[in-house]
Amino acid sequence: MCRKKVGKIMSTKETNKPSFMMRFISGTQKVCKKIPQPLKMFTWLTVFVILLAAILHWAGVSVINPANGQPLAPNSIFTKGGIQWFFSNLVSNFSNYPAFAPVMVMVFAIGICEESGVVHSAIGRAMGGAPQKLVPLLVCFIGVMGNLAENTSLFILTPIAGFAYLAIGKNPMVGMIACYLANTSGMCANLLVSNNDVMLTGITNAAIESNAMDVAPLEVTSNWYFLMASTFLITLTVYFVTEKWISKFLDPLPEDYFASVAAKEADPAQVALEKKGLRNAALWLLLYVVLIAAALYFGVFINKDGKNVFWDSLVGVMFGAFAVFGIAYGVSVKNIKDIDDIRRMVIKSTERMAPYIVMCFILSIFINVLGWSQLTKMLSVVGVEFLQKIHLTGLGLIIIFMVIMMFINIFSTAATAKWNIFAPVVVPIFAKLGWSPALSQIAFRIADSATNCASPFSPFLFMLVDTCRDTFKIKESSLNKWLSCLIPASLVIFVAWTLLLVVWVLLDLPLGPGAYIHMM
Repeated sequence: MCRKKVGKIMSTKETNKPSFMMRFISGTQKVCKKIPQPLKMFTWLTVFVILLAAILHWAGVSVINPANGQPLAPNSIFTKGGIQWFFSNLVSNFSNYPAFAPVMVMVFAIGICEESGVVHSAIGRAMGGAPQKLVPLLVCFIGVMGNLAENTSLFILTPIAGFAYLAIGKNPMVGMIACYLANTSGMCANLLVSNNDVMLTGITNAAIESNAMDVAPLEVTSNWYFLMASTFLITLTVYFVTEKWISKFLDPLPEDYFASVAAKEADPAQVALEKKGLRNAALWLLLYVVLIAAALYFGVFINKDGKNVFWDSLVGVMFGAFAVFGIAYGVSVKNIKDIDDIRRMVIKSTERMAPYIVMCFILSIFINVLGWSQLTKMLSVVGVEFLQKIHLTGLGLIIIFMVIMMFINIFSTAATAKWNIFAPVVVPIFAKLGWSPALSQIAFRIADSATNCASPFSPFLFMLVDTCRDTFKIKESSLNKWLSCLIPASLVIFVAWTLLLVVWVLLDLPLGPGAYIHMM
C-alpha cells in the first residue's frame, strides 16, 4: 500500500514538474528583476559609454577598419570637439530621433480612435464572428506582415492585437507580446518585397563592387523564396511560444476582468449604435482609400525628380486613415459633438505619452553618444577579425557569424548601419569559401532580426509596456515582465530560423529567383 502511494505521489510530482522552457522563463524573470528602472538604467549606461570611450581614447586604443584599411579609434566627449558635438547636437538628436516624431503624429490619430470607441467596437465585431482558435495565429501572421510599414506598424498593430485578445476573452498582454515578437523578431520575413530588401541589397551590391568581385549584382528578390518560407516559420514559432509558454507564465487575470466588456456587448441599444457607427466609419474610410488610390494613379505622389514618395508619406497617409475612421465613428455614436471633443481626445492620448517622451530624450542621448563614440563600430570590426582568424569554412562559420551578429544586435538594432560595416568584409570572405553574397546577406538578416525583440534599447518597448498597463489595466505589465518573456522567445526564434537555413543549405535550394547558396 505504501509503495503504491509513494509511486502515485512521485508520478504526480513528475506530471506537475515545469517544463525546461517554463523554468528558463522563470529564471530569466529573476535576472530581469535586477534590471534597474529604465530611466536610471540608460542614464548610467550613457555615463558608462562616455567614460569607456574616454579611457580607450586616452589609452590610444584603435582597430583597423577592414572596409577601408583606415584606423578606427574611439571618440571622447572630454575633448574640445566632443564638447562641441554634445551640446550643439543635443536638441537635434532628440528632435530627429527616428521613433519620436512618427509615433507622436500617429498617437494623435490613434488617440481619437481609442477615445471614440471605434477600436474596441471594430475589433469586437470582427473577432465576434471569427473562430477564437484562429485569432492568436492571425495576430502572429499580421504581426510579421506588418513589418512592411517598418516601425510604424509596432505602435499600431500591437495595441490592436491586445484588443483582439480582449475581444475573445484572452489576456491582452499575451496578444501584445505575440504581435511584438512577430513584428520585431520577424523583421525581415515577409511574403512581399519590402524597403528593407532594397536597402540591404544595395549595401551588398556596393560591397561586391568595391571588392571587384566576379559575380553579378543581387536583385532585391535575392532572398525572397527563403523569406516567404520564413514568414510561416516565424508565425508558427511565435504562436507556439506564446500559446504554450508565455500565456501560462503570465499571471491569470481576475474573473471579473471581462465582466464590463460582456455587459456592454449584451446591451441591445449599444450594439445597434455601434453597428451604425461602424457602418458610417467604414464608408468614410472607403472614400478616403479611394481618394488615396486615385492620387497614386494620377501621380500625385511623384515628386519633381520623378520619385514615388508614397512610402515616405506612409505615416501621414495612415494618420489620415485613422483620423477619418475615428472621427466618423465618434460623430455617429455621439461621442464627438464638436471639434473641442476631438481636441480633448488628442490631449488625453498625448498625456499618456509623457513617460515615452522622456525615454526618447534619454535614449536619443544614449544612442547618439554610443554611435559617435564609435564603440559599436569597433566591436563590429573585432567580430570581423575573429571570423578571419578562425579556420571554419562550412556551416559552422555561418552559424558563428550569426551568433556574433545576434549578440551585437542587442546593443545596436540598426540593420543598415551594421551591414555597412560587415558587408565589405564578410561578403568577399564568404565568397572565397564558396558561399554566395545572397547567403551572406540572409545569414546576417536572420541574426539581425531574431533578437530585436529582446533589445532593451527600443523605445517602442517602453511605450507598449505602458500602453498595456494603462489601456488594459494590467498591473503586472512591466519592462522586467516583458523581457522575461521576450528573451527566451527570441532565442527559440533564432534557433528555429537557423535550423531552417541549415536545411535550406543542405538541400541547396535557391534563396530567391536566380539566387543560389553557392557561388556559380
